[in-house]
Amino acid sequence: MGGAASFYAPSHLTRNRTNIEQEAVSDPDYYITDAISSEAVRMIEQSDGSRPLFLYVAFTAAHWPLHARERDIANYRGRYSMGWDQLRVQRLARMKELGIVDPEIELSPRHEKVPSWKSAAHKEWQQRRMEVYAAQVTVMDEGIGRIIDALRRSGRFENKLIFFTIDNGGCHVEYTPNRKGDYLPNNTRDGRQMRPGNLPDIMPGPEDTYQSYGYGWANASNTPYRYFKQFDHEGGIRTSMIAHWPKGISRSGSLVRSVSHLVDIMPTVLEVTHTTPAEQKIPADGQSFAAEFKGNEYAGRQTVFFDHSRGRAFRKGDWKIVATKNGKHGFVWELYNLAEDPLELNDLAEKRPNVLRTLASLWNSESKRHAAQAKLK
Repeated sequence: MGGAASFYAPSHLTRNRTNIEQEAVSDPDYYITDAISSEAVRMIEQSDGSRPLFLYVAFTAAHWPLHARERDIANYRGRYSMGWDQLRVQRLARMKELGIVDPEIELSPRHEKVPSWKSAAHKEWQQRRMEVYAAQVTVMDEGIGRIIDALRRSGRFENKLIFFTIDNGGCHVEYTPNRKGDYLPNNTRDGRQMRPGNLPDIMPGPEDTYQSYGYGWANASNTPYRYFKQFDHEGGIRTSMIAHWPKGISRSGSLVRSVSHLVDIMPTVLEVTHTTPAEQKIPADGQSFAAEFKGNEYAGRQTVFFDHSRGRAFRKGDWKIVATKNGKHGFVWELYNLAEDPLELNDLAEKRPNVLRTLASLWNSESKRHAAQAKLK
């Protein structure tokens, strides 16, 4: 199943490689987030409690389309009437209160394609987009709670290492009515014609709509950073992760600031489970961050390579180069010191050309290495 599938009638839905789309078609109350949660609970309940359990739960929420039931949307009716500008202010204040960001940090400028909330058109529709998005997240959160409860009932919760994370920042894309894809059905389950695209005269949420929450709310989601999913500036790539393991994490409730990447999860799991992986043709790029669980010294990942969609980047320590594809000009590197400039507002490419050349050379080397590995069979 793809990430952009309908939440009511997802295409390419399978179980053990068998197509089960009919389960959604025949159930008028079907909602994929609930179905994923139920499937995870079923697996926990049917698994052998005396053996290790690995469970990968890949929710599609809150990816587009904006699909949520009216009863879930109702919980957020009017919640976002203050608009995205004030929401950014509120979220930054909360992040400072929690110690997530430096107390001196300020908001990055509003993105150039985001109007001020005061001047924004179609405010009722704009609010509704964020209300549906919030409803999607809440249903996912409830599903995670059901999974936790299932682990508790099975007596395995205390010794289960649980990670919760996401793969990118908020997505800005404004989808048009002519967007096509095999994930987009022509009709609803009861035969109504689909009405895709971010059309202000159609409120998102129902099965016959296919909308996204767009630039303004994505800019708020990525507070206080710049840019979005598809870009390799911090707003597109800096995400949080929660690790929970009552019997294995001694520094419960602490905030860890070291840098890690998704590829570091597997070596971490291998270390804490005392597992030796099978030999692979391609060496693993990840490194374990298990030392953080005990509060032991861990410098964190010192280099991170990105080459994705509209962006590319390389980080070494506090230094980072990042580029965005710019038409005929291709990619032009920018240079930032994230310790001094976490919002990437002060481009040092001209002032520190030696640093830029060093990082650009490292990016090129990594790019060639990955390209060579991609050819291995």
